[in-house]
Amino acid sequence: MEDRDPKNSGAASEASGTSRLPGMSRRTHPDLANPTELQYHLLVERVQGYAIFLMAPDGIITHWGEGAERMKGFTPDEIVGEHLRELYPPGGSEDGTADEHLEAAARDGEYIGEGMRVSKSRGLFPARVTLTALRRDGRLIGFSKVTRDLTEQRNAEERLRAALRAAEAASVEKSRFLATMSHEIRTPINAIVGYTDLLDLGLPGPLNEAQRAYLDRVRSSSRHLLTLVEDVLDFARVEAGRLTVHAEQNRVADTVEAAIGLVRPQAEAAGIPVEGACEPDVKYWADERRVRQILVNLLGNAVKFTPAGGRIVVTCEPTDAAPETEIRHAGAFTCIRVEDTGIGIPADRLGAVFEPFVQVDDQLTRMHEGSGLGLAISRRLARLMGGDLTAWSRVGSGSTFTLWLPAEEPAPEESTGGAGGRVTGASLTRVGHHLSASAHQIVRSLTERLRVDPATPRARDRTRAELEDHLATLLTDLAQTLVLVEEDGPDAPANARDGGDVQRLLAERHGQQRRRLGWSEEGLRRGYEILREEVDIALQGARGLVTDEAIHEAVPVIHHLLERAREISLVAYRADEARA
Repeated sequence: MEDRDPKNSGAASEASGTSRLPGMSRRTHPDLANPTELQYHLLVERVQGYAIFLMAPDGIITHWGEGAERMKGFTPDEIVGEHLRELYPPGGSEDGTADEHLEAAARDGEYIGEGMRVSKSRGLFPARVTLTALRRDGRLIGFSKVTRDLTEQRNAEERLRAALRAAEAASVEKSRFLATMSHEIRTPINAIVGYTDLLDLGLPGPLNEAQRAYLDRVRSSSRHLLTLVEDVLDFARVEAGRLTVHAEQNRVADTVEAAIGLVRPQAEAAGIPVEGACEPDVKYWADERRVRQILVNLLGNAVKFTPAGGRIVVTCEPTDAAPETEIRHAGAFTCIRVEDTGIGIPADRLGAVFEPFVQVDDQLTRMHEGSGLGLAISRRLARLMGGDLTAWSRVGSGSTFTLWLPAEEPAPEESTGGAGGRVTGASLTRVGHHLSASAHQIVRSLTERLRVDPATPRARDRTRAELEDHLATLLTDLAQTLVLVEEDGPDAPANARDGGDVQRLLAERHGQQRRRLGWSEEGLRRGYEILREEVDIALQGARGLVTDEAIHEAVPVIHHLLERAREISLVAYRADEARA
């Protein structure tokens, strides 16, 4: 085993005459005067969870450890003296053949890959292998191989995929249920309201005052029930990714005046004046209908929780400051503040008011009606549009809710990186899952095109494993970025940081590997162009699973990430070339 380290070969051990081994020190342990090769052999023999064995330079197996026997089922008498090919499926595995891997390890020093391997007792099983060339004085004297059984990992991945399929199926059933509820509940409620209006008009005959009073109660209760149903449906749409926003430039004063107009009758009935103080030239970039919905909800809450004689004021201003949250928009903001002189919110409950089904007076018997979903929906809508909704309050003094919206259209790199712009619920998540599932097919198509492309002549005599070079892993990680952007919302930048590090590492390694294979910079660039084209083809295959709008939004995100990976690969390529 000392042949693995040419620097130490032939060095004599002071105590027993054996060669000094890697990692040895001239200092000795009192209970173990001279570590010997025996310890290394015991490591190879007894290690658990891995198969470790040795081969001669021609790939003939020369040593077979206990871990290898446990994993692969062959005894030393059965396998020692056989070629490495005996442990591969006929014709090779999906990552290549035994001869290709021996050649790659001899040339590059090491081959690492994943594919199916042969077990005498179990047949084929998935494995991750590391094949290392052993040299002494620059001369190849053999190979070592470490194999890890991926069966349990693949089973766990399949269980996760099955759980995802079950969750997606449940989501479909949930959508069907929501559609049914929308029809079966809202339709009869609307009918009740309509018949109430007909009765109130006296079409079937005149009504007395008592009957009119009863009709008013029926109408009020029906409209309240309809509002609750709409709140539940709106919240479910946001959570299920079925609610879209359509951003464009709008004047704040127009939207505020429209929202106040809808709430003014309720406020006047409660004896509470509502004032709007917004300059006509202040604008925002968001969905006007959804902004109005948020403001109506905030104004409605202010009316409910402000005693008669109180006051509600809506103010607006542009600002370069950002809220103290992980907001996704990096540019200027427009703030719309709804201030009231109501009962206020206790400090320990201020954060909870944005949670579903929570109200300030959240008790069995509440003074104020409502579903407790308004603020939860409003904050999710604000974040969906690249903004946020924050609150300040003091008990007995009133509350101020601030709606933060982008002041102008986000920059392209901002919207493609998940920072603001238009986002459609869980649609990007579905696109991400589709891209992840298509990663291996994309890379297979890439390798076929590389072999015949004039800009990549070096690809013609390379193995599939060399051409793929972990690009499927890179694509899977890029796809996960879409999921993080969608599922984590404003927390995505922090959560995606680890993924960004992985992408950088893979891109750097790809650039270095292409240079070592003799590719030109033009060939490296062309490889990324082909990869982008194959990704676009795969994304178009998601039609029917997600909306065209979601695909339209996902394409620039992936293009941006692939462009970044290409630049990182080029930098690594040039740095490796400079060191050579």
